[in-house]
Amino acid sequence: MARALAQQGRQLSEIGDLFLAEWYRVLPDHSGSSPADPLTLGGKMDLAALTAALNQILDANCEAILDGNGSATAKLKIVVPLPPVTDRQELKNYLKYNTDYARGMGAAVVFGCGK
Repeated sequence: MARALAQQGRQLSEIGDLFLAEWYRVLPDHSGSSPADPLTLGGKMDLAALTAALNQILDANCEAILDGNGSATAKLKIVVPLPPVTDRQELKNYLKYNTDYARGMGAAVVFGCGK
């Protein structure tokens, strides 16, 4: 189902680490400052650096983009994954051994769209 795999010697968890590092870079210190609006912080994110890092981690040509256009009313684009198997029996077996699939996929989709 994944559209890209990690390059040899790399881990997909590095993507989460990459995003966390960028969030820490753009978020203000909490010491007395007002809470930051994540939508306005998007303009401070270094998309070129994120793109370069993603291309080093994944075996695909990537481009980092922000979810939405900076507007709270922007429609969310939700990627609908293709089935990880080729028939219903395989899907039944897949789900038998991946019991947290639905919960995990739901969290991944919601996180992926930024809400």
